[in-house]
Amino acid sequence: RLAKEAEEKAAKEEEERKEKERKEEEERRQIEEEEMRRLEKELELKLQKAKEEAQKREQERLKKEEEQKKKEVELRKKPVPPPKPVKPSETGWSRRVTLGQEGKRRSMVLREDGTKERILKAQNAVRKRVAMELLETEQNYVKNLKTVERLLIAPIVNSAKNGTRIMKDSELKSCFSNITDILESHVELLQKLESRFETWSDELTVGDIFLENMTMFSQYREYLINYNTSIVGVQGMIQKYSRFAKMINFFEAAQQQSSKLNLESFLIMPVQRIPRYLLLLRDMLKYTHKHHPDYPLITKALSSLGVMLQSHNKGIDAEASDHAHKLLAVANSICNIEDIGQEVPNGLVKAGRKFVLEGEIIVKEKAGQGQKSKTLHAPSATVKQFDMKGTLKPYVFLFDDLILLCEQAASRRDQGSERPFVYVKILPLVDAKEIQTDKDPKTIRLVKVGGSSWVLKAKTADEATKWLSYLRQTLANLNGASS
Repeated sequence: RLAKEAEEKAAKEEEERKEKERKEEEERRQIEEEEMRRLEKELELKLQKAKEEAQKREQERLKKEEEQKKKEVELRKKPVPPPKPVKPSETGWSRRVTLGQEGKRRSMVLREDGTKERILKAQNAVRKRVAMELLETEQNYVKNLKTVERLLIAPIVNSAKNGTRIMKDSELKSCFSNITDILESHVELLQKLESRFETWSDELTVGDIFLENMTMFSQYREYLINYNTSIVGVQGMIQKYSRFAKMINFFEAAQQQSSKLNLESFLIMPVQRIPRYLLLLRDMLKYTHKHHPDYPLITKALSSLGVMLQSHNKGIDAEASDHAHKLLAVANSICNIEDIGQEVPNGLVKAGRKFVLEGEIIVKEKAGQGQKSKTLHAPSATVKQFDMKGTLKPYVFLFDDLILLCEQAASRRDQGSERPFVYVKILPLVDAKEIQTDKDPKTIRLVKVGGSSWVLKAKTADEATKWLSYLRQTLANLNGASS
């Protein structure tokens, strides 16, 4: 236990370190972008000021020309005096003034061209940085998917070939969906990106690579739809197959030495990948000049990916997703979750099982008519094993097919333990014959087949009424489904 706590503490510290690094990187990136925006704004202001000065000078020149024309008109009205001899020095001075004005105009044009060039250079530098980030994240993504394929999927597939099958093909599919197909497509995509980025140039394009490989992202529809089933399926197979449980333990122990990620973190990566592409391509488009050959390509790739992701998301059952995550959360909060598998063949985590209600409910078991009821508690050995100190409080989870009774120690709850509950007992609702009320408005009786019963006592009458309503509806749904 101490070793586990040390590992969890180390993992937490590593996560905090990574989070700190991520925040620092995000702050650095924001500072760079703010500096870029400041530079662009400063250059734009200088350019605007230069244009205004040029317009002002042009207006003064036109005004002088207008005044000169007026003078010429007045002179024409007067008798023309005999011409005076022109001194060479006056002619030279006039010519020098003309050349000086022309030089200023040329200098202004050069300054404007230099400002535009600096803005374009800065944009290309940020664009290259985003492109390198795209390449780096793709390399890490492929590496992580290969880790899952090499350490988990391949050994299971090979076990079937050599006659030591770990699980059925359908069960393997329920755990990992089509992640192998996705990996193969991204290996090809990574090769194209690495080849393209091998020699960087400001005119290099990226959008065309995504447009040419757009069909590969249709594979994500199957994975996204089956994701909730997968994360539940993995837990179910861990409870069902001890060899698979050992593989998962080995896998996660190995990752603690490198990535510090658990299996669920790997399985969610394909869910996050298309949104990550959209973010990176938007950043790249932001720093791509509208006349750049990649601008229309990235624009089209963003549109196609966005439409495809919306289509994929429509196929996801949001309610099933919520139930799956709640089921996993409950399972992960029970310190002796393995004990449930000894009483229930498929364990607590089962695809399709739906959460209904939870709360502090005292549960007693009555063997039969005339028998005394007995309050259900966790075995003392289990309580001691998991250091459940203080007064244990009963806590009940109602699912669509069973009632799960646990106990929770106030000390562990106050300390914010990740596994604050200890498993006590399960009542399959198929064993419940009827629900009865009691003279005590806070008490509900669940009569089981054979005459024994569970007595549930809530804190208040209102809470008991709520539980009674949900229990009746759950039993009605269960009996309707079975019939």
